[in-house]
Amino acid sequence: MKYVIRAAPILVALALFVSFLVIQQPNTAKAAVVGVPSLQDAGAIGSEVATTTADAAAHATIGRKVSVVVKDSDLTSAPSVTVKSTSDSTGVTFALATSSNPGEYEKLLLLVSTSSSSTTPFVQIKSKNGDVVTINYADTSPAITTSASLTVETGSPSISNLSPAEGTITKATSQLLSVEMKDTVSGIDKDSIRFIFSTAMATLTPSDTRITPSAFTTITDGFRAEFALGLPEGTSWVGAEVTDNAGNTASFDEDSDNSGDQGNKLVIDQTAPTITDSFTGASYDAATDVLEFNNRSKILVTFGDVTDLDGNTISATDFDVEGSSVIDATFFDVDFSSSSVAKLDGAAVAMRKAVVLTLAADLAPDKTSKVSIVGDGISDDAANALTIGAVGASKDAIDKIAPKITISSDLRPVLAGKDDKVQIDITSDETLASNPVLQLFNMETTSTIKTVTATSVGTNSWRVTTDKNTSVTAAVNVHVEGTDDAGNKGEVGIKDNADEDADDAVFYEADVSLPAPVLTPADKATPTERAPFFLVIDFAAEGSEYAVLADEDSHDTVTLTKIELDGTDLLADAATIDNKKFLVAIADGLAIGEHTVKVNAKDEAGNSLASDLSITFEVKERKPLKVALSPGWNLVSLPGNPADASIDSVMANTPDATAVVTFNPTVPGGFLASVRGSDGIFAGTLKTMDATRGYWVLTDTFAPIEVDVPPLAAGSAGVLPPTIPLKAGWNLVPVLDVTGTLAIGDTIPAVTYFATALGTGEITRVYWFDTVANAWILVTISTDTVKVGAAYWVYTGKDANVVP
Repeated sequence: MKYVIRAAPILVALALFVSFLVIQQPNTAKAAVVGVPSLQDAGAIGSEVATTTADAAAHATIGRKVSVVVKDSDLTSAPSVTVKSTSDSTGVTFALATSSNPGEYEKLLLLVSTSSSSTTPFVQIKSKNGDVVTINYADTSPAITTSASLTVETGSPSISNLSPAEGTITKATSQLLSVEMKDTVSGIDKDSIRFIFSTAMATLTPSDTRITPSAFTTITDGFRAEFALGLPEGTSWVGAEVTDNAGNTASFDEDSDNSGDQGNKLVIDQTAPTITDSFTGASYDAATDVLEFNNRSKILVTFGDVTDLDGNTISATDFDVEGSSVIDATFFDVDFSSSSVAKLDGAAVAMRKAVVLTLAADLAPDKTSKVSIVGDGISDDAANALTIGAVGASKDAIDKIAPKITISSDLRPVLAGKDDKVQIDITSDETLASNPVLQLFNMETTSTIKTVTATSVGTNSWRVTTDKNTSVTAAVNVHVEGTDDAGNKGEVGIKDNADEDADDAVFYEADVSLPAPVLTPADKATPTERAPFFLVIDFAAEGSEYAVLADEDSHDTVTLTKIELDGTDLLADAATIDNKKFLVAIADGLAIGEHTVKVNAKDEAGNSLASDLSITFEVKERKPLKVALSPGWNLVSLPGNPADASIDSVMANTPDATAVVTFNPTVPGGFLASVRGSDGIFAGTLKTMDATRGYWVLTDTFAPIEVDVPPLAAGSAGVLPPTIPLKAGWNLVPVLDVTGTLAIGDTIPAVTYFATALGTGEITRVYWFDTVANAWILVTISTDTVKVGAAYWVYTGKDANVVP
């Protein structure tokens, strides 16, 4: 005969059943064997009182203790037995002990183990799930070996079809609990089946109520158990637990994603919902999970109920708001959960027990209309209906609409100059519990200027007049708040030093000083002579004295009150288009030497410079431009047009230069040349030298080209920036200085200089000639530079323009 032991984890061994295995001997003359192998408590050995089914005797789980009993009437001393398993075919041999019954011998502790086989400190046999554990007893009279086997099982039984199902909502308090328990290996221990009941939590615990089923039905591999239970109104959880014949236990778990065993949730609801509260101005934004307030066309109605509302029964016709027309009733199938936003009276709202009403017109700020159920009413998820006239079907609304506070005096762009006061008038659209409080903040230093309670000047009207502004130049942020009789706070402006660009920011500009202008030329500057000569007075700082307003200063202009040059009044000659930057043009220029300019002005707040701004600069004679040459042919250009472009004038200070050649792709042959005669005069097809093209210059020495190149004619009307036209093919291109600030030898990135002519098929090659090395130098446009004073051969596949 073969029996099975099933194994549970060894850590729970002490909690498992203790059983014993009886080895049956053949019926012979010398060996009387009594009974069959059975399982019973260890304490019952010798009295044979606790037996189980054959299935129970044939299975065990890992960690379970099995008691071994041999009954042989002709033995005079305790025999030994050998235990083996599929995992340990050698096994261990151990001696039994004499029991209190004649001819019966026993061993209380044979442990089914996952780790190893041993005889100390107690007998254990190495085994795993599915192993067969065999006990062999060798009798000597007659000589025969008998055995019994058990199968190891570690799998838990299955629990299914637990009823009532998860989420059941019903009015019926009497519920039939039912569940199916199955185990395909050792079978179900029917006596272990229990229903678990709790009203406290979803996770069932050992302390929850255990209920023994009242009826069992045999099904394949197990049982269906039932029990009729009367439940209280409210939320309950029902679970189940079972043990198989090998000692493995299982508990029903409705939600395996959460820790613990969750039973099925069951809600008994026999009570209709009632209106608990209604709040004017309150609504809900499902997209952000936020309760919103001060929406004057909304009312939030909350309900008390065991279950949630049935959204399918809710419509605008189910509600009446005294003095208003309801045009929409919205049910949100969500639970308000956000912890970072204001809640209704400090508590989160179960939105499945709430309705947001939309009204045809805004409510007055202090309106507390009665909200009532009308029409066919509404129902909860258990089909309990709240109908017109029922208890809890109406409720006076709670005022949650804040007063609308307004600063009636338009502060922006009020300007408070030195010793000015600012009057701030405040109104509210409802009565306040007390006079509103005004705060002024210096947005430049983020400090508080003043906190003051406004003075009443009429019904729902107040006023604050600031102190004289004696020292503050700043954007002043204004914030006013007040509370109505219901405790709702209304405010205007932004508290503290918040974003001045916000739509609801209110501030005014305080200004007690005029920033000094920037003068050009600057103090101690040494400009070169030029005609016309310009004096520039720039009050740009007046428009940026408020750091937080950036370029949004609304009082950023000045009136020029003084401009003197060397004691001569030039105020009438000052021109401006914005009253910020002023220009004085001296047509004939200034004499070489020192000059003094004195300036003053007044801003819109009436502030002037404490004393005239005075600067002194020195006009110096303009030096000729020098283009370096080396003996041989030099490829050069002029960065600007000379005062006299005739070739003899340009080359007058370069007597060793004997020939000048240029290239004009628009004339036949292209090349123009001029050669210096014995009289020192140039003759040929090239008559002038200017900034429109590059030149080959032949010389025998290092003497440079020295020529007067005036600076840009700033302020001259009708003068356009230069453009260098390119024709398809080769072009001899100069390097121009459009800034008037570059010196001979300064460099410009080639990709910047030629940027306007770098399209597809345009510039493909650029070369410069190194006179000293007598070599052509290829210019890589993306990485190299071009040099002021040099000229470059440029090849283009089609006509283009270089705009320096």
